[in-house]
Amino acid sequence: MYTYKIYEWLLFFFFYCFFGWIFESTVVSVSKRRFVNRGFLRGPLIPIYGEGAIMILFMTLPVRENIALIFLMGMIGATLLELVIGALMESIFKVKYWDYSSHKIQYKGYICMSSSLCWGALSVLLIKVIHKPIEGLIFRLPKLAAIILAIGISIYFIYDTVVSIIDAWGMKKILEMITSAKEEMSDLLMQLEIKKEITREQWVVRKQELKMRLEELQLGPDREPLRVRLKEAIAEHEVLEQKLNAGKDRILRRNPSASSKKFADALASLKEYMEENRKNGKNISK
Repeated sequence: MYTYKIYEWLLFFFFYCFFGWIFESTVVSVSKRRFVNRGFLRGPLIPIYGEGAIMILFMTLPVRENIALIFLMGMIGATLLELVIGALMESIFKVKYWDYSSHKIQYKGYICMSSSLCWGALSVLLIKVIHKPIEGLIFRLPKLAAIILAIGISIYFIYDTVVSIIDAWGMKKILEMITSAKEEMSDLLMQLEIKKEITREQWVVRKQELKMRLEELQLGPDREPLRVRLKEAIAEHEVLEQKLNAGKDRILRRNPSASSKKFADALASLKEYMEENRKNGKNISK
């Protein structure tokens, strides 16, 4: 049975976080035909890959010589990890940062059969091919250098995690405000009998039309406050979109497939807003 020291576990974790970032950023960038800095964090690390690798390494310690058990144990461990982390992140931020809902065999979008099978295959590849040279490289590092490296990357990782959590929490709060503002505008529109419902696809265009129609409407004194409040609500909605565009959307740009039940319309509108800005060549923060 293999045994590793704490700093060695940390270095393995960070290596596979980086490896996962390279893999996902390459795949998504090729599919989108533009560079996409994938992951929850700002830096070139995707924790789920590091966590998955550590889970696989740990769970396969007793069965390193049995390929079938490596596949099975690695698949189970990594799938459970993906389920727990996915459910936890959605519970906190109300956004799914990966979503397998479109896959045939899946559970609540957090895990799916194809992903689990990939985890199993990756487990065998990791144990039998990838990990041995990485292990050898880290073992060759002088102990002091390895400890300093592990501590240094850990400090950066903690900082990046804290900042990214703040970003995600800020995005959640603004999505809540956008949803609330949109509901208020829909209510005001019904009271003004302009339109009972605005679909997500119509929203960006309708805001401009509404501004023009509000100026043209002839309303009695009792309904004039509704027009004023609707104009204010539209302006507030646009300010919230701009706030997201100014930086709070950076996590969404790193996770273009993210979804949300609670903020479905607001998130979809934001994606359209971001894509429109990208096509128009507007400067969007990294």
